[in-house]
Amino acid sequence: MTNKSALITPVTVAQSYRFVVGVDTHAATHSYAILDHLGILLDEQTFPTTAAASAGHATG
Repeated sequence: MTNKSALITPVTVAQSYRFVVGVDTHAATHSYAILDHLGILLDEQTFPTTAAASAGHATG
């Protein structure tokens, strides 16, 4: 009998996509980070969640 788990090759998100975006949400702030496929940090930012502070970050 073949061990099926031995046939599975793990694949990371970075091996499938050029960029990986992580988002971390909290009551007071939301943060994001963008990594390239090599794991190099390209950008990160933290924003307050209050309506007045968020108005300065609105897009569109």
